[in-house]
Amino acid sequence: MITRAMGRELLRGSGWPLAVVVLAGVAAVLLGDPLWAGNWGELAVGVRTSLMFVVPVAAMTGTWVSGRALRRGTAELLAISPRPRWQPLVASWAGLTAGASLGLLAAWAAAGALVVPIATHGSAAWVGMLLGCVPILAAATAFGLAFGHVVTWRLAAPLCGIVAGLAVVAFQWGAHDAYLVLSPLLLTARSVGTVYPDEINALQALWFAALTAALLGMVSFRRKLLALVPTALAVAAAGALVLNAPHWEPDPVAQEQVCVTNGGTVCGPRVQEHVYPEVAALAQPMLDKLRGIPGAPTQVTYGGSEGMSLHETTPTGALADPEFERTALANDLVSGNYTCQDPAFMTGRPIASGLLLGDQQPDRNWLTSYYAALNTCDAEGMRALLR
Repeated sequence: MITRAMGRELLRGSGWPLAVVVLAGVAAVLLGDPLWAGNWGELAVGVRTSLMFVVPVAAMTGTWVSGRALRRGTAELLAISPRPRWQPLVASWAGLTAGASLGLLAAWAAAGALVVPIATHGSAAWVGMLLGCVPILAAATAFGLAFGHVVTWRLAAPLCGIVAGLAVVAFQWGAHDAYLVLSPLLLTARSVGTVYPDEINALQALWFAALTAALLGMVSFRRKLLALVPTALAVAAAGALVLNAPHWEPDPVAQEQVCVTNGGTVCGPRVQEHVYPEVAALAQPMLDKLRGIPGAPTQVTYGGSEGMSLHETTPTGALADPEFERTALANDLVSGNYTCQDPAFMTGRPIASGLLLGDQQPDRNWLTSYYAALNTCDAEGMRALLR
């Protein structure tokens, strides 16, 4: 009975329109910031980020379904029926959750089709973050259904969407760091190539699943005290999350150092290995100009003490702005990792990078003196060179 009702909600009710809207919303977010290109972990992060827009839509749809039941007089019919009150509510909730999940899955699969040809590593540490979307969507639709039972105003659905959206945004940027892990979104302080620990993913799934059960129970159980069981479980899961000092941990496969040679050589974390051949080709003419100069770089290195460098790409993994990357490469090659802070070095860097970017062979004697001063932080030598 519940399965058939769920199917009707999904295929002939509000489930499939919700799936379409979720698909469009997630796709728009992913296309707007394709940092996930070539990387499954970053794709999972992008999908979780899209929940900022998906959660209010799912909640609003749940409220509209609740209002539809009130308009049809379903509540009065259930009051005189031996059928449990929770069955139609759970059927509607399941249909909406399935629709939202299918829309999200379709967007992920479409983006995944672009990741497959250039994927740089096969670590599965991201799977828990992606699967966590399902209980979050379940909680969002349950909140919407509960909101619609309590607020019977004609404009309750858009009101619920506004409330849910504002709550997510306010919580994400206004709550203390320890409580951010209770949000549908991810912690904001994050480096590329990091993931949630498995225990955090499990506790988050428990938190949102228990919250879902509590919301549904409050509006469907005749004995409201029964809703205290999932409520207590939700409180326990939330407490464990807050006390567990949520944090990001490195994905060892994503941060493994690799080197790619394509004319020039580029070394860096595997997380963006798919762009290194293109970066190496841009770096080759500059490295050729520096070949044989004492102390000059012989390759481009990212990660480690040099820090993580993110390359903006298109969804297919190509560099979004090769000319910008070329300029950034020249600046990196003459920076000495920015360890020398005297103003003389700040004046000399643009001159040195300009020599690397130019079409003519640079003054190798000048570059030799430049790197001699840069590698020893000899400010007087740099000033003498600039005179």
